[in-house]
Amino acid sequence: MPDLITTLPIGPVAMSHHVTGTYFMCNDWHDGVGNHAQTWAEFPFPKDGTSHKWYLVTNPGGTTARIESFANRRCLTVGSKPSEVVTFQERTDSLHQDWKFIRQDVSSDSFAIVSAVHPRFALGLSEYHQLNDKALGLTRMWGGGVHMAQVWRVFPESEL
Repeated sequence: MPDLITTLPIGPVAMSHHVTGTYFMCNDWHDGVGNHAQTWAEFPFPKDGTSHKWYLVTNPGGTTARIESFANRRCLTVGSKPSEVVTFQERTDSLHQDWKFIRQDVSSDSFAIVSAVHPRFALGLSEYHQLNDKALGLTRMWGGGVHMAQVWRVFPESEL
């Protein structure tokens, strides 16, 4: 599998859910510490121009990356248990902010986003509800593999 540097877009990105088509954004349009990410289907620009943009910062070694908010560079961070809410925190060197982007064969820009701390869990819609306006959380990869509900399209934000 190619390393992250060659497979992920460079610069600001946007991400959309492969099943619902909703995009990955900061809850209530802000990336405050302790806030969470969610999905949304409404066109984002009338309200705000940054809550749907992200930086993917490759960590040394190129096997994991941090997901940083565009506005304040806050990191999407998992808790000590997979069931805890995934929240924004200030950047640290914690593995709780490391994510593996595993390419999927759905399309060339499709990835499962797997927690480095909880490797049997991928980022998905919490409570498994495939709807709009749902919080993101870690969802179990039953049977050891990725399911469509855990696949995200990652693309340059200029393609919006």
